[in-house]
Amino acid sequence: TIGESAFEECSSLTSLTLPAGLTDIGRRAFAKSGLTSISLPVGVTVLSDETFDSARSLVRATLPDTLREIDTKAFYNTGLTEISIPSSVRTIGDRAFSNCTALSSITLQKNLTTLGAYVFENTHALTQISLPDTVTDIGAYAFWQSGVTAVTIPAAMTEIGNNAFAVSNIQEVTFHDGVTRIGNGAFNESKLTAIAFPQNLQSVGTGAFSRTPITTVTIPAG
Repeated sequence: TIGESAFEECSSLTSLTLPAGLTDIGRRAFAKSGLTSISLPVGVTVLSDETFDSARSLVRATLPDTLREIDTKAFYNTGLTEISIPSSVRTIGDRAFSNCTALSSITLQKNLTTLGAYVFENTHALTQISLPDTVTDIGAYAFWQSGVTAVTIPAAMTEIGNNAFAVSNIQEVTFHDGVTRIGNGAFNESKLTAIAFPQNLQSVGTGAFSRTPITTVTIPAG
């Protein structure tokens, strides 16, 4: 076990080899540290809140296939440039990658179900993302001011949550026909210029597309 805030603000700590058998890493264990890379050993199942918060020198992280959760602000405001999320991860918490302004590539894999609020806030370098079809929930403002310009709604999603893509740079969205509801403010202040509603859509929430440059809306017959 590595305890809460164990190496917080250790700015001269640039490298660290974590031992096999480690299973628990406490909240803010490496926050504001000088680490440039980290490889988490097999056995770690949860990345606690703010584990690497504001570790600005951290550009690379390797995650084990035992990891199940990446909690709130785990990599907030780090220098990550790319990361691959293993298929074991089910949940990525609020603001987990927020303010990772150098992050240009993230690989999300099947079995992921939940993306938290503001999870990709201010990820300006991230221009593309593929959401696995297992994702069922996307939190409010998940793509706030991210660089992502296009998104395909995962097949498991029947409802797009309130403000899920609000204040984003998304210009293009592709729905599948299983989507029945678009929540309040879902694409509010996004960059959408055109939209084609899915066949089985039943409701569009308050302000769902307000303050967008949208010019074309296609509504299916029937």
